[in-house]
Amino acid sequence: MAGADRSGTGPARVPGTEPIRVAVIGLGWAGRQIWLPSLAAHPAYRVTAVVDPHDSALTVAAELAPGARRCHSARQVDREMADLAIVAVPNDAHTVTAEQVLGHDVAAFVEKPVCLSVAELHRLHTAERRSRGRLLAGSAGRYRADVRTLRSIVPTLGTIRLVELSWVRARGIPRQGGWFTRARRSGGGALVDLGWHLLDVGLDLIGRPDIAQGTAVLSADFVTDSRWDANWRGPGARRPHTIRSSFVRSQAHSGRGRPCGTRRA
Repeated sequence: MAGADRSGTGPARVPGTEPIRVAVIGLGWAGRQIWLPSLAAHPAYRVTAVVDPHDSALTVAAELAPGARRCHSARQVDREMADLAIVAVPNDAHTVTAEQVLGHDVAAFVEKPVCLSVAELHRLHTAERRSRGRLLAGSAGRYRADVRTLRSIVPTLGTIRLVELSWVRARGIPRQGGWFTRARRSGGGALVDLGWHLLDVGLDLIGRPDIAQGTAVLSADFVTDSRWDANWRGPGARRPHTIRSSFVRSQAHSGRGRPCGTRRA
């Protein structure tokens, strides 16, 4: 991403000599509340472009990233503008946006879920192979302070045979009625949204073994139990669900592990 220009047609960038130029693509909640403030506060990065089809979002972003170029399309982001692009658009646009960025030889950091199908995975693989930029998958959970502390004590626990993971979203579904709650655009429900984090953290804690089998189960058998109620956003919506996900370590590794995740909303 920040090494010598492989084509020989552009300026070589030497790591450590100047901040990495970043374009933030997608100025929804994640772009405004997470990426722009974090990048602005870090001396190793400089936001050089903000991208969103809506002028109102660009206006708000300009206050967080003064001097950044305002763009309406990811197609406008090239190597003259940025070294790295943060792809924080709705899930169904992850693949096409990353393809556009990589097509201009800019590295793409794609928020989770990176893609929604095997076909999209192959498209991204092809786009990266043809690009001078790298494709980076967003998985932030493993870098949380509590997870890093837990990882530090795992070696003292002996042989890990079972890992159980859970995530409780006490405040219900965010932005109800938007793209997040539409399966075609989001890619699914809790397994795609929070399950990504659970599996990423669980695998990281046990050394990222090869996976021989994966299962996922959706249940709502406790729907009438008031102890599992949640504050859903929007009028009259109270439908709690439990989501479980599990995976089994490959037989090539010693022992078997079955990290499981449960999400209660």
